[in-house]
Amino acid sequence: MHAPPPPSEAFQYLLTLRILDGFDVGSHPRGGVGHLDALWRAIRLAAGVRVRCDASPAGLAAAFCDESISALRAEVADGRPIEGQTEQYPDPVPPDAAQDHTTSFSVPDRDGNVICCTQTLGVSFGSGIVIPGMGVCLNDLHSFGDVNQAGPNALRPGKPLGLPIAPSIVTRAGRPVLALGTPGGYGICQTQAQVLVNYLDYGLPLQQAINGPRARLWNGTDVLAESRFDDATIEALRARGHDIESPDAWSIRVGGMHGIEVDPTTGAAIGGADPRRDGKATAPVIPLRVSDTAASALPADEAQQQGRAAASRL
Repeated sequence: MHAPPPPSEAFQYLLTLRILDGFDVGSHPRGGVGHLDALWRAIRLAAGVRVRCDASPAGLAAAFCDESISALRAEVADGRPIEGQTEQYPDPVPPDAAQDHTTSFSVPDRDGNVICCTQTLGVSFGSGIVIPGMGVCLNDLHSFGDVNQAGPNALRPGKPLGLPIAPSIVTRAGRPVLALGTPGGYGICQTQAQVLVNYLDYGLPLQQAINGPRARLWNGTDVLAESRFDDATIEALRARGHDIESPDAWSIRVGGMHGIEVDPTTGAAIGGADPRRDGKATAPVIPLRVSDTAASALPADEAQQQGRAAASRL
């Protein structure tokens, strides 16, 4: 799995997956207590590492070393409530932070290449400056930084400003087979992990993996969970220390995932788009070409009607 290096904080997403490698998440019922408790605990622990980590090569090596991973897995397994920070905004939080100012798209080409792009204006339509003749709006992401040197994202001379944008591409035998990207501020790495668990551990087709109910973890023990989760499951998770609110069945707060799956055998590209936000999967008129094998990019609903080859599972 490939994700941008710092100043991107995509390493939180990778760290969540590394923690979960120590658990057989898929052995639990999907959307059940075992699945969600392990996943949410891993997400919260990885977010805490992100906030504390200096994101230098040495700092990331320490975060991903076997000793550190073993300690984090032990915290997931011990069952004790986990309280921790997920947000990294300064105090006070910028107005409309991480809402409606970020988009993500993934595109395959006829030669089997895939791009995954997540771009953001930051806050309140960016800086308000447009590059003359280009139509490109500049962002204002320094608003994520904190002049308070004790703050979670303190601004200092020469210090890169950590940002939660985390587009990702998964390769198999050196060729791209999956691209996932989403808006959502500091919830981006949470959304990425939840969708990938649906896709890999539970074998859901890409669109169904995106559609499945999700959650957004906030500071402390707060969790916003979509109300499509079973009521009894939510109550059991509350008993395990997750302070859950479920106001909506579909929430913009849990991201807007868009992705591309490429079958490594046929080269067929399948698109998935999140109904929580605007966006769709679409296909070119001409067929794609992957290593001289005819292939086509199909919207997810049409591709799923034609079935999926077992070889497309990662």
